[in-house]
Amino acid sequence: MASSFLSSSLPCKFPKSGFVALDPQSKVEEEGLPSYVPEDYYPVAIGEVFESRYQVRLSISISQSKRQNNEIAVCNYLKVSNVEHSGKAFVRVVLDSFDITSPSGNPHQCLLYKPLGMSFTEFLDLLPENKFPMAT
Repeated sequence: MASSFLSSSLPCKFPKSGFVALDPQSKVEEEGLPSYVPEDYYPVAIGEVFESRYQVRLSISISQSKRQNNEIAVCNYLKVSNVEHSGKAFVRVVLDSFDITSPSGNPHQCLLYKPLGMSFTEFLDLLPENKFPMAT
């Protein structure tokens, strides 16, 4: 499922300091759910590179392989269908998918999507003088 959206540029380098770090012992989001099983999730790191071409810039966890397989099937159908519908352009489709193995040996399916919304640069372009106003 290759796409022209995919970039061949060098990976971004993320800072190692200068931000507030979360306590690794604190549970966040799905980790606090009673049904959470760590082995069901891949411990992805922002900046990690997969398949020598995809760099993680945002991670959204879903631990339901049946749901992912259904999503890939629906996206493939929408790509080849000739159905005309005003909402078709607003459906987020899978651009690519691949499998990885976690450190615990469990397989994980990764789905690649085009980012939603505007980039930070596009947002800045909407502001006066392309920058945030000074705080008062």
